[in-house]
Amino acid sequence: MGPSLVILDMDEEDWQVFLRQTDLMEVEVLTKASDGTLAKAIVRKSARQIDQGVSWRVFKRDGYACCYCGNDSTPLTIDHLITWESLGPTTEANLLSACRKCNKTRGETEYGAWLLHPYYLEVSKKLTPARRAANEALVATLSAIPLRVNQKSR
Repeated sequence: MGPSLVILDMDEEDWQVFLRQTDLMEVEVLTKASDGTLAKAIVRKSARQIDQGVSWRVFKRDGYACCYCGNDSTPLTIDHLITWESLGPTTEANLLSACRKCNKTRGETEYGAWLLHPYYLEVSKKLTPARRAANEALVATLSAIPLRVNQKSR
């Protein structure tokens, strides 16, 4: 049995509250039609800025190379071990260096499952045994990383 569809009967004020809670930035998100009815709602994912100091400490710790494929000749990104979507915090313990291709390929895949993913298994062949072992050892640390708490605003 598939998921059921639930339609919420919300007035404009309810929509404004809902949309404001789904985005950290206070922006105009409602558009009214000429007859005054709600015509359009835009929900934007809020920007996730990672402090540059944190990013550079992670890059340095990881030897300025992608932890998944070892590439050290391409711009790096920061990857969350526990994904942002799973409430993983933006702390050094939950971050590692990844090239764009590896980070994008992993996406929202849970970290333990990622280490078994065919893409990772192929590209990780370029890693040293120590780096592969370090990646695997990270799985045991995940339960100690406190998750973000979404605080409701008034």
